[in-house]
Amino acid sequence: MDEKERRSAFLSALTTEHFVLQTAASATVSESAARASIYILSLSSTLVAMGFASQSREAFFIGVVTVAILVGVFYAYQRWRFGLAQRTAPPPDQTPATP
Repeated sequence: MDEKERRSAFLSALTTEHFVLQTAASATVSESAARASIYILSLSSTLVAMGFASQSREAFFIGVVTVAILVGVFYAYQRWRFGLAQRTAPPPDQTPATP
C-alpha cells in the first residue's frame, strides 16, 4: 500500500468516524429538545387546568401540581444524565472493546 492509498484510507476512516459522532450528538440533542417540549407542554397544560378548576376542589390541585413537579424532576434528571454521559464518554480511539 503506497502513501496515497494510506492517506485516502485514513481520510475515509476519519470522515466516517466524524459522521458517526455527529449523528450521535444530533440524536442526543434531538431527544433533549423533545423532552423539553413535552415538559413545557405538560406544564402549560397544568396551568390551564388549574385555571379552569380554580373554583374547584383542593385535591385536584394537589394531584395536578404533584404530576407537574414529578415531570419536571424526571426531565431535570434526564438532562443531567445525558450531559454527564457526554462529558464522560471515552475518546473514539479509546473505546472499550465489547466482549
